[in-house]
Amino acid sequence: MLTARIAAGCRGLELNESEPGRAGRVAVTSFLDLRELHYLAHAPLLEFLEEMAAHTGISFYKRRQQQQGQTIEPSEVVARTIDDLPEKSMNDFKRVLGNNQDAAKSWLLWAERRGLIVKGFPLLCEKCGSKQWIPVAAFAPPIICRGCAAGMETPFGDRPTAEFKYRLSERTRRVYEHDAMGYLMAMRFFHFIFGGSFGSELVGFHPGIEVRLKGNADAEGEADVLMLLTGGDLIPMEVKHSFTGMTDEEVEKLDRLATRLRSPWSALIVSKYGKDATADFVARENRSLDSDQFRLILTYDLLLSERPFWSLGGDPFLWAP
Repeated sequence: MLTARIAAGCRGLELNESEPGRAGRVAVTSFLDLRELHYLAHAPLLEFLEEMAAHTGISFYKRRQQQQGQTIEPSEVVARTIDDLPEKSMNDFKRVLGNNQDAAKSWLLWAERRGLIVKGFPLLCEKCGSKQWIPVAAFAPPIICRGCAAGMETPFGDRPTAEFKYRLSERTRRVYEHDAMGYLMAMRFFHFIFGGSFGSELVGFHPGIEVRLKGNADAEGEADVLMLLTGGDLIPMEVKHSFTGMTDEEVEKLDRLATRLRSPWSALIVSKYGKDATADFVARENRSLDSDQFRLILTYDLLLSERPFWSLGGDPFLWAP
């Protein structure tokens, strides 16, 4: 961030972290490095985590809105607190990961260690019948019932064992609240492409950056992901959850921002597969070297590649749904 601010300062600009950027940065700091984002590059798993971020019982409303072609704001469906989040079992994760129990165990252990999810168990008060969910880290008898404020002497009833459930952590909930998971997937992809070799020109990334003219309170634009290269180039990227969200207005904003940053190119990214892309989105790609707005388009087809790489004579950004 310091280096990017210096590079922007040479252009008479100031960089500041946005709220979505803060959510993305906090999530990334829990990883050992960006390569660990590989554990999230799985479309069914990402869809499942998105469901876990929603209010309990919101799935029907969300499906209906999508069927009607309406754009859904994350604030409409994402739970406002972790207490409102649904809880899932290991069998749910096993189903999402191809009915592979070893994969589910391994992923849950990694996610718990990195603070993406929280393991806990549901409890039932025998006095008032109130239900509550307790994280394993917070389990310390006596448990006080939130319903009647009495001590729960037998919180597990007659069950011989505790059945663990999983919820998203607060940092992961905030990523979905600000629709920033696509930012992390974009960072992962470009990290593989530009940072995977000796002598790499990649300095780093930052999600969610507001760009202002020096001394100006109004933002000139916002990059969902900003990439910095060793030559001082700042590359802005626009990331959307759906193709309908990638409107002419959003593309124009990115083009204006790229001009302000003197960027050699920019990228439009949608967190869906290319087979569902609209003709308008495909037409937004601009590979003309004579153009002032060289622009890439990317979808899950490339973003979730198991091992993205730039082969000799190859094109790692080729549009091939």
